Amino acid sequence: MVDGSRAPRWRDIDILTVLVLYALGLLIFFSVQSLLLGSAPFDQIQKNTVRFLLEEFLDACLLAFLPIFFVVKVYGAELREIGLSSVQLLRQAVVGAASGLLLYGAVAIVEWITESAFGVRVSHPYLEILEGTNSFTTSLAIYFSIVVLAPLSEEIYFRGFVYSILKRNHGVPVAVILSATMFTVVHFSMASLLPVSIIGVGLAVLFERSGSLAAPIVAHAAFNALSVLT
Repeated sequence: MVDGSRAPRWRDIDILTVLVLYALGLLIFFSVQSLLLGSAPFDQIQKNTVRFLLEEFLDACLLAFLPIFFVVKVYGAELREIGLSSVQLLRQAVVGAASGLLLYGAVAIVEWITESAFGVRVSHPYLEILEGTNSFTTSLAIYFSIVVLAPLSEEIYFRGFVYSILKRNHGVPVAVILSATMFTVVHFSMASLLPVSIIGVGLAVLFERSGSLAAPIVAHAAFNALSVLT
């Protein structure tokens, strides 16, 4: 633990630094993989399920590990400062599950209005593959990626790291808006702009109110699970 008077400042630029390191890590991995194994079209996941899981696992590990590295090694801080704590874990999980259900309901209403008014249907490439496959292993791999890996890694980065830095430097309102904006940009498509923005704001507010990453992780997982199953 670094002495508080000399502790490194949590800098806004580190948000971008982590994102660049994450992108570089993926670029190196996919370049080496392509040289060794050849390319694998995204829509042929069912023929490369193990490879798909490896890619998704590495993606999640990079996005989760880099912020943790910065917090512990660069800032000399404890993980509880980005909400990684086991305090009241069961309560946080229950709150997260309920919040995920509320978010799903809100987004479903917005998507229904959007589709009714403009004929725009929100979709996700993974969901499209799920609808077109009869493979149990492919379905299981996609479920695991959507419901486990994505919520864990994205909440550690967007809420735990991005939100925490922005809150320290600019206050809660700016942190909610900017972290949600980043979340929306990363998941961007015109059709999903408003729904993803709602999710980003909702998860940021949930993190602020709960003080724990457990609640937004479970909420994110619950939202994704409901999106896959309904």
